[in-house]
Amino acid sequence: MKLALIGFGRFGQLIAKTLVKDFELIILDSNDNLREKAKKLGALWGKIEDLEGCRTVVLATPISTLPKIIDWIKPHLNQEALVIDVCSVKEWPLTLMKEGLPNSVNILGTHPMFGPDSVKEDFKNHKIVLCPESISEERLKKVTHYLQGLGLTLLTKTAKDHDEEISRSLILTHFIGRTLIHFGAEKLDIETKGYQSLLTILKHVGNDSPQLFQDMNRYNPYAKKMRRDFTEALQQTVESIS
Repeated sequence: MKLALIGFGRFGQLIAKTLVKDFELIILDSNDNLREKAKKLGALWGKIEDLEGCRTVVLATPISTLPKIIDWIKPHLNQEALVIDVCSVKEWPLTLMKEGLPNSVNILGTHPMFGPDSVKEDFKNHKIVLCPESISEERLKKVTHYLQGLGLTLLTKTAKDHDEEISRSLILTHFIGRTLIHFGAEKLDIETKGYQSLLTILKHVGNDSPQLFQDMNRYNPYAKKMRRDFTEALQQTVESIS
């Protein structure tokens, strides 16, 4: 079965290593310098017309590029295709896909709770959130079976619930990590275990692009409230010292 992966960045390259074992993988990316890497992986470096023969299309592009990507792929999709996104925000991407893609296609929102820095060999014992938007029970069952076969733990959430929770977990973590970078936190001779944990956060966040940080905060409708709540809590902590 043919599967198209649109986006061959850090995360796209991570999941491609697994997808290429189970599908005839076709990769589309604007960076032609990645062509040889895709071929070495065993994938086909495709063109937009190849989407017509793909029953499944996975979008692994930055959140902010989705409007352009949806307009690009819309005329070329198989009418029975399943379109899956892997964004760390869910309400906005799912609205875009539902409004911008043909009514005949299936749509599934996902958020893999792992990445290049947390996955060692496979996806076992990692989590993935599913936000079914417009997908038949049969297609959802097949996807669920495949993901469980990879050893993943599946969590089903509404897009709203996902975005609310992720604003106080992932986005908060990135917010703290970016703050530590601006603060200039670094390895020291005298370190506590707690400080080492802070540096671990900094390390993971530092490997992700600033664009991801910007997009998560810009397109998650609950991120602003999280930042306000955290800033107020920080101020309370400072005031408690005086």
